[in-house]
Amino acid sequence: MRGEKRLRAALPHLSAKELRMVWKDCRRAQDVVAIGGGTSAEWDKYVTLANDIRRELERRFPEDAKKPIDYTKDWTPEEYDRLTAIHRRIQKGMVGGSAK
Repeated sequence: MRGEKRLRAALPHLSAKELRMVWKDCRRAQDVVAIGGGTSAEWDKYVTLANDIRRELERRFPEDAKKPIDYTKDWTPEEYDRLTAIHRRIQKGMVGGSAK
């Protein structure tokens, strides 16, 4: 999984909305790996990461963690642009402790 270390390092610095977005993205990637014939090790990495994101959301934003997320619903163009921007900031090391 590309960028996992940087994403994990950035989790404590993301807002509730950003955490929910990366959590949904990770859960959807987890499904893609499962459906697309990925290995169980690849799937396990996504499961672990999704659980860690959820725990961070529950720890810092318990009310937001209780809100349901529809994993089957496509991203709106605005959500997709925001998700792309979040990942770009994380990968460039521009979010909290996400730098190398």
